[in-house]
Amino acid sequence: MDIIDGEFKEFSKKHDGSRVLQALLKYGSANQREVVIKALKSEFVAMMNEKYSHHICLKILKFCPNQCKGDRREMIVQVLDKMSVLIMHMLASEIIDGLYQQASPEEKSEMVHAFYGKFFIVMQQGGYKSLKEMVENKPNLKTEILVHLESLIHKLIDKGLIRHQIVQAIIWDFFEVASTSQQNEIANLLQEKFPALLLSTEGLKVAVAMFMISSAKDRKKIVKQLKGNVKEMITNPIANKLLIAIISNYDDTVTCKKYIVNELVTNLEETIDDEEAQALYIGVFNPECKQVFSPQMMEAMNVFKDKSTSVKDPEAR
Repeated sequence: MDIIDGEFKEFSKKHDGSRVLQALLKYGSANQREVVIKALKSEFVAMMNEKYSHHICLKILKFCPNQCKGDRREMIVQVLDKMSVLIMHMLASEIIDGLYQQASPEEKSEMVHAFYGKFFIVMQQGGYKSLKEMVENKPNLKTEILVHLESLIHKLIDKGLIRHQIVQAIIWDFFEVASTSQQNEIANLLQEKFPALLLSTEGLKVAVAMFMISSAKDRKKIVKQLKGNVKEMITNPIANKLLIAIISNYDDTVTCKKYIVNELVTNLEETIDDEEAQALYIGVFNPECKQVFSPQMMEAMNVFKDKSTSVKDPEAR
């Protein structure tokens, strides 16, 4: 440590130096980790875009989540006014999402709202907790902010960034207040990337909303995309909720049986001891079971139900 004291920034930019600092963060003592974090936290944004130093940012988030807790706020403040640029960068986007996943609920909202550009200030001044709340109180701003977000989401999809949880949160914010035509346009762009949404509660909400508003033809395309993935989805606490939502709301029972139900039956014996799989099997027969599903998950499985294109009586399914 004495050798690199005062030279952390220079070390972070070099291949060998970066590897040394990464090793300290992974294997070093609590004190050594703290020294590295304190020395580099003011350079966090610059390091995120660098070939070698961005690995150090990832290691800070991976191996020192508890130790960097006190410094995380400073890191978040550094990135807030640069979010729209950083998220588009191949290296920086991974770090932004890692930072988002470790943030508090309040910090997560703040990071998402930072993508609203000049409207971020309006939200802060009004104390609005969500885009939906702001639009309800400032309806004159709705059109302009939706144009801004729609353009941003197009770029995020083109860049292949919808796997990031923070991006999924942005898309859900948009879906909540967008018009039906705007929702359908984004849904069409996401259709081929559907499985990538199933990494967060917000992503699940987008996936369920997409299914609810889709035509019979598009619903069939979505269900067919699940082929080969259902077994893995059964024990996934996010993805299996989508299966419940589809089974509960899909009129085409033949396609549903072919691509989903048959897979559930085939894998029943192998997965029955898994707690998440048990929740899925209960949900297939009782999707409103309050003993199994939290209010948040119940909400996620039922978003846009009032806009559903389903016509069959639930009992007929």
